[in-house]
Amino acid sequence: MIFGNLINALFVFVSIGINIMFFFLVVRLLVNFKIFKFLETFDEAGKKLVDATLSKTSHLFNKLFKKELTKNGQVAISMLILILTDSLLALTSKAIIAVS
Repeated sequence: MIFGNLINALFVFVSIGINIMFFFLVVRLLVNFKIFKFLETFDEAGKKLVDATLSKTSHLFNKLFKKELTKNGQVAISMLILILTDSLLALTSKAIIAVS
């Protein structure tokens, strides 16, 4: 019971981190399309985090499919990976609750 609660608390913290990263990726996407200029300050705040994520995504995609991604493609694939990761965390969390 206690182990399940600790694991679920850890999953909640990881999920919050994923949501923060998703926010910065959406900001980067909107800044790339030049839709909202006022979001550039948020883009600067998450620049290192987003750039590192996009670099890893681009490298992995290039390694798997031998193709280069555009900037917006890198953001889209990164967002997809985050959504899938968050969904898997939610399913795992529910399974742990059901078992304990």
